[in-house]
Amino acid sequence: MRCQQALDRLSDYIEGAVSPPMQIALENHFAECPSCARELASLRECLSLLQQLEPVDPPADFRAKVWARIEAQEQAAVPWWRALLDRPAQRVRVAATAVALVVFTAAALLLPKSAFDKSAIKLGYDWPLPQGFAAKPAADLFTGRPDLVVSSRSKSPLAVGEEAALVLEVQPKQDLKDARIVVVRPEGLLSSTRGISIPYGGRIIWQGSLKAGDIVSVPLNISARTPGVYRLLIRLEAADYPGYGCRVFVPVTASERTEAVTFISGNLSMDELLARTALATGIIVASDLSSQRPLPVNIPVTTPGRVVSQICSQRGLAWSVSDGVYNIYEVEYR
Repeated sequence: MRCQQALDRLSDYIEGAVSPPMQIALENHFAECPSCARELASLRECLSLLQQLEPVDPPADFRAKVWARIEAQEQAAVPWWRALLDRPAQRVRVAATAVALVVFTAAALLLPKSAFDKSAIKLGYDWPLPQGFAAKPAADLFTGRPDLVVSSRSKSPLAVGEEAALVLEVQPKQDLKDARIVVVRPEGLLSSTRGISIPYGGRIIWQGSLKAGDIVSVPLNISARTPGVYRLLIRLEAADYPGYGCRVFVPVTASERTEAVTFISGNLSMDELLARTALATGIIVASDLSSQRPLPVNIPVTTPGRVVSQICSQRGLAWSVSDGVYNIYEVEYR
């Protein structure tokens, strides 16, 4: 890891807002780099001093003076639309823009989606997919880490009608050109995330190119109207890339409590085992497309970590936790 990458993540590291693999990489860097270690110690000292400061009460008339200044500035300000219309040369442009907006809005509401998209393309408009958020510079690659990891910004299990904010974090081990993330939702699982439907099923929710080690996070919002465990298929595709696919098992519960499950037993395939795990523990589980060979299991339902650990131990898999989502995957030892 380079020093600038470590310094960019200092605040997140102190607040405990980095993923477990990134935390390990940062701790290793701070142990080896005296300069970054001094920056870390200095920031911690500053935060400690700030926390020791006693709060200061503002003057009694402070609030009244602030509001008086705000009201005076609002009364003196000229509306932006009046400033535009006061210029004769701008009036025609404003009117033309307003007409174009009305026509486009009417087309979006009245025309079929495919017809509207084709018309927009003919007019020269580009409707890009979301490019993800929290894009980060190239970071050190972790051996064995899958190219796509799922995390969640919402608590689990998900309640009926509640929207969960999943995050798909992509960090490829090779350069990806014309990459895209395809999501296939089961019947009953809804999503407010924009996307483009593709002929063989699913929707593209992100597309772009990445260098090896670059990290980009893509949001995926989902909800369901009935309880159950929903299996979401996610695939990362790119030119000259074998692709990476995973299945995400999302438990959705009703308001009333159900009888607790004490054991997960039976001759179960991987999908059956993970679906029962998600339902019994209330956690979201993501797994790569590993073997579906049924195996006999008899796992006591204790903590989510112990249940997932026993599953991985039996099948020779690795696992990690990313913001409440348990990611299970195969590791290539080199």
